[in-house]
Amino acid sequence: MKILVLGNRYSGKSTVAGVLSDLIKSRGGYIDTSTIIIQQFAAANNLSPGEIAQNKESYRDDLFNYARSIQEEDPAYFVDQALGTSDIVCGVRNKDEVEATKHKFDLTLWIDRSTAERSSTEMVGPEDADVVVDNDGTISQLRFQLEEILRDHN
Repeated sequence: MKILVLGNRYSGKSTVAGVLSDLIKSRGGYIDTSTIIIQQFAAANNLSPGEIAQNKESYRDDLFNYARSIQEEDPAYFVDQALGTSDIVCGVRNKDEVEATKHKFDLTLWIDRSTAERSSTEMVGPEDADVVVDNDGTISQLRFQLEEILRDHN
């Protein structure tokens, strides 16, 4: 099963993706497209991916502009790269990227959390998902909710 995980910053996308990976025994765990963007941006600019990851806020606009320049020609580029290694992908931020790739996934989730922050680089919302996941509870509650969602979508 291939799953796309969407959500604002600090919504818990990685936490949800990790739980999903455990539940479905995902090939390659999960991957965030920002990891791919950071690696490729670093290589193109002779930088260390670790340096960028540690200072992501200061590179945020550069990373966004780099990714958008590639996605102008191929909106699915980073998702396709991610699907090459994992069945669970998170980090997609643009509507055209979702529209170009949603058919490649069996399920698209929006992670909703009261403490999440919408950043200037996030252009997707709950309307882009099949299901909205409430991530304001405990890990146990999240796991139970995801089990129900997976049961309903298998």
